Amino acid sequence: MNILLPTYSYFPYNFGGTEVYVAGLARYLFSQGHSVTIIAGTSPKAFIDHEIFFEDAQIKTVRYKVDDITVIGVIMKDSTTSEIYRKYRPQADISWSLVFARLSSQKWDILHFNAYTSAIGQNILYAIKKHSATVKVFFSYHLPVSCIKNTLLYSNLKEACTVKPSVNICTACYLAGRQNISVGITKPLVQLIPVLNNEKLPFFFNLKYLVQVSINAFQELISAVDKWFVFSEQIDKILLLNGVKQDNIFALRHGVDNVFSDNFPGISKMNKNTNQLIFLYVGRFEKIKGFDTLLKSWCGLKEVQQRKLEIIGEMQTENTDIKKLIEIASHRKDIIWHGKKTQKEIASIMEYTHCTIIPSQWIEIGPLVFHEAISKGNDVIAADIGGCKSLAELYSKKSTLFRTGNIKSLQQAIIDFKYSHVKLPVITQIENYRMVEKVYQQIVII
Repeated sequence: MNILLPTYSYFPYNFGGTEVYVAGLARYLFSQGHSVTIIAGTSPKAFIDHEIFFEDAQIKTVRYKVDDITVIGVIMKDSTTSEIYRKYRPQADISWSLVFARLSSQKWDILHFNAYTSAIGQNILYAIKKHSATVKVFFSYHLPVSCIKNTLLYSNLKEACTVKPSVNICTACYLAGRQNISVGITKPLVQLIPVLNNEKLPFFFNLKYLVQVSINAFQELISAVDKWFVFSEQIDKILLLNGVKQDNIFALRHGVDNVFSDNFPGISKMNKNTNQLIFLYVGRFEKIKGFDTLLKSWCGLKEVQQRKLEIIGEMQTENTDIKKLIEIASHRKDIIWHGKKTQKEIASIMEYTHCTIIPSQWIEIGPLVFHEAISKGNDVIAADIGGCKSLAELYSKKSTLFRTGNIKSLQQAIIDFKYSHVKLPVITQIENYRMVEKVYQQIVII
């Protein structure tokens, strides 16, 4: 099959859970004899490293290879606020058609979205449909693309959304979250907001229009997608609320890379040294990841010889509050900063750590690091919402939940932690990718 995988960003310019998943899927499909091309939003650095592949007034692209797989890196020029929410620019349809005309592939069997943005959005969909009328469209729901706030949190609460999307309720929810006030206050206010599209006006006056085009954009996507891949029960419910048919949803569980997998068949014992309990954080230094909650919680605890925190992640953040917290935490002797690490290096560190903390303050769809931690025998302390909550139920023998964003709750979970010495089975990436390929084959007629 000839397969196109659009995604948010890609190696070597960005590293994250979605990049790891898409890279693994691409390598697997390539190894099975399929032709694979990746399209990803990219960094300006890519245009220093590689020659321009295509450029016009709308987009700028480069072409390079990773693991023998062609990657098209793209930057959308001068996106307007409306285009960001609409995920579409009419003038860019021709641009993308010209990009695809320059590729060696003339017919696409599968278009499998792993992102939905203004750059990786409807323009690609329309251009491919024009290029290959019989193409089948798939979508892996990695991030909260159906939510105007990109969080799937309701109102100003740290609670999962269970509301059917509508212009008024989503606008009220957006305002409540942004102003940190009750949705009960914003609902009457929203009734008074007109639907305007004038970028010269303040954002507030355009908000209702932007919510409307965002909801419409997701509905257009729904009408085009043949099969959705989801990684948690909550996202299954979210798609149903948005009008997706249950038959068009396929539930998957993330699999781990071979560097994390020991190929054990069932529950076993782990004999890690527990003279000192070692906690671990792996991820971005952002508030949505709960990194501030983690640092506030840990730095609020007394330094004791019996426990230590190790942190893996790129030492970069634009958030002033988190920069201050990092400065405070850098003086603690019980925190080790590893910086950015490869998957193999992360797996090696997890060999001796006891507990991975996932303190996210948004809806993690099905965090890959949760599976990776379990596969290396780590217990997990995680926030009590979204995919973290679902996985805590799946791996109940090794999981503890704390109240999302609550410093005292996380501190208590750390203080009370006792290592389980239990190792649970985790599926591999290959098992996940085989299921994806099987779904492809059930729908695509070659």
